Amino acid sequence: MTDEIRNGRKLMRRKIAIPIGFSTDFSDEVGDVDIIFVHGSCASSNQYNSMLECLAANVAGDLRDVNEEDVDHTGPQLTCYLFDSLGCGESDHSPHDWYAYSTDELDSDLEAITRLVLGQESCKPDTPLFLVGHSFGVSQVIRLVNKLNAEKFTDRIKGVVLISGAINGGPLGNMDGGHWIFRYLPLSVLRRIQPILSQSFSKAA
Repeated sequence: MTDEIRNGRKLMRRKIAIPIGFSTDFSDEVGDVDIIFVHGSCASSNQYNSMLECLAANVAGDLRDVNEEDVDHTGPQLTCYLFDSLGCGESDHSPHDWYAYSTDELDSDLEAITRLVLGQESCKPDTPLFLVGHSFGVSQVIRLVNKLNAEKFTDRIKGVVLISGAINGGPLGNMDGGHWIFRYLPLSVLRRIQPILSQSFSKAA
């Protein structure tokens, strides 16, 4: 679904439920778990599809559940929250609205989605939450956890998974407008290299 998570910012979001232990012997020992997946630059949430299939195969043995938003279940489940960042995947936005893609704005989008999950979208209010970030998503996840920790709002965040990230000098505090490559390369060039970058990001994830 595509909805407005903040004023003027409509993102494609999806929620995937994977039942735990339907084909294993430890279903009574595991509770519900929430996971938010954050993709990298020039990519989309689709980069995690194969990872979700492997995850489903390992915890449930039923790949069909990966493609269902709502799954009837009586036991514990993994609830996976995925989204396409503004201008990526199915989250369309004008490429000329430069500051809409700033680090601060993208961080605020992730924070809004996380607060939704923590506040009203989780199956249970005490469900542990994990965050998975890849590439640019790594720095987003780190900044988010630091901010929520300062607000003492991280009791439910039990861990993070950081994949192929690069951080130099820590988070920026100004409206930087994103990576320079997306500002100075022509849009036609970016459109040509986007599929190649997405494939490489998907392999890395």
